[in-house]
Amino acid sequence: MILRTFDLPLTKLMRSKLLLILVLFGSSVFAQSAFLGKWYLVTKNNYRSFEIKADSLLLHVTDGFTKETTCGLTELDYHYTIQSKVIHGDSMTCIAIKEKSDTATFVFYLDSTKKETRLLVKERKKGEEGPFFTLVNEAELNTYPAFKSLDKMSEADFITFAQNLKKIMAEPNISSYGRHYITSRMKYLLIDLGYDPRFAYKQLPEILKSFEQNERTKGLYDAVFNRKR
Repeated sequence: MILRTFDLPLTKLMRSKLLLILVLFGSSVFAQSAFLGKWYLVTKNNYRSFEIKADSLLLHVTDGFTKETTCGLTELDYHYTIQSKVIHGDSMTCIAIKEKSDTATFVFYLDSTKKETRLLVKERKKGEEGPFFTLVNEAELNTYPAFKSLDKMSEADFITFAQNLKKIMAEPNISSYGRHYITSRMKYLLIDLGYDPRFAYKQLPEILKSFEQNERTKGLYDAVFNRKR
C-alpha cells in the first residue's frame, strides 16, 4: 500500500512527460511537413527541381519547362544527405553533405507573402553565403500555362517590370551571384505580373522589342536590355 501511494505521483509525472514529448514531436513533424516535397526554381531556360525529404535534398535540372528531370545526367544533379536540421518558426536550417565530403548549410524560409506556394532558400558553403532564391511548389507551377503571353504585355506592366529589374541590377554584389540569379529574379517579376515565364531568356529582348520604339518606354528598355556589359 505504501508503494502504491508513492508510485501514483510518479505515474502522473511520467504521463505528463510522455504527453509533452508527443506534443513536441507532433509539432516538429507538422512544422517540418511545410517544407517537405518537391519545389522548383524558375531559371533562364528550364526549371531546377529541389526535392526536400526528411533525410535528404535532391537537386535536378528539368528538361526545358517540364517537370521531367535529367536524373543524374548532368553535373547540376546533386544528392545531399541531411546530417542535422533545426526548425524555428517559418525557417528550417539543414546541414547536409554531398558525396561524403562536400558539406553545405541550406536555410529555408516560408515566403511570408505566399507561404503555401513559395519557399526561399540560400546556401552557405565554405564560409560564403549565397543569395536567397525563390522556389515554387507544383501547384503554382501548374498555373503558368494559363498566364498571359509575354507578347501581350501592357505599357504599364512593362514600366513596372523594367523599373523593378533596374533595382535588382543595382543591388550590391549582384554580379557575384551568378547569371542564374538575375534571370531567375527577372522571371519572378514577370510571374507576379501574371505573365507566363516559360520562354528562353535570350528571346526576351525581341519579344519586348516594341517598347524600344515607344518614346515613353525606350529609356527603360535601353537601361535593362541595351546597357553596356
